[in-house]
Amino acid sequence: NLAGISGREFTIKNRVGYFAVNPGNDSFTKSLSNFESTSQNWLAVTKNKDILLDIGANIGFYSILAINCYGYRQAYAFEPNPETFSRLQKNFSLNKLEAKARALNFGLGKENGEATLAVKKVHTGASSMAGSAGRNFDASIAVKVRTFDSFATETKLDAKRISFIKLDVEGYEYETLLGLRQTLNEMCVGTYMMIEIHPSSPKAKETRDLLNGAGMRQIKSTPTHNFLYRKAV
Repeated sequence: NLAGISGREFTIKNRVGYFAVNPGNDSFTKSLSNFESTSQNWLAVTKNKDILLDIGANIGFYSILAINCYGYRQAYAFEPNPETFSRLQKNFSLNKLEAKARALNFGLGKENGEATLAVKKVHTGASSMAGSAGRNFDASIAVKVRTFDSFATETKLDAKRISFIKLDVEGYEYETLLGLRQTLNEMCVGTYMMIEIHPSSPKAKETRDLLNGAGMRQIKSTPTHNFLYRKAV
């Protein structure tokens, strides 16, 4: 019904929380309580639900789910697209999570600087810093990029407090992990990561090798190329 109404935004409520949605893009789909239902309950696997890193946060579904439904104490949500970031902030506000969920308007990569983000207006979840060759994007914008390691140093974020990392950056996973290596080494054994790795990605093998080298071991997967890793050593 909402999809047939143009030019208006709505606030919806479901078991996860409140979401500001626009029928003109995929914000409604990404707000549904059954969104990525196969991997949602992976957030429950860790006993110590302290910090969630939501890398490629989009509109904040996983951050809101982690805090509202699974009892995580804090979430850091990284989203470089300014328009999507605005909706992310709005959703945190609707759920009164400003004290627990921190929205950050930059991407994560292998070095500090800028990158080009290829944007899709309707399918915002397909926006990518991995390059637009062979893919149908609507526009390209310059966005700020930082390494997570430098962010953690600057904010004095203790890697041992990280309980779960959700990493979904549309083909830019390897570059993101390069800027996360120090943190991966410092995380506690038993820390989990959910990561999307498309088999067609030119750096799929390098991504897996980097994770294995950091002591991360794959324990689950879904048909949609989401993988659950656990730090074993």
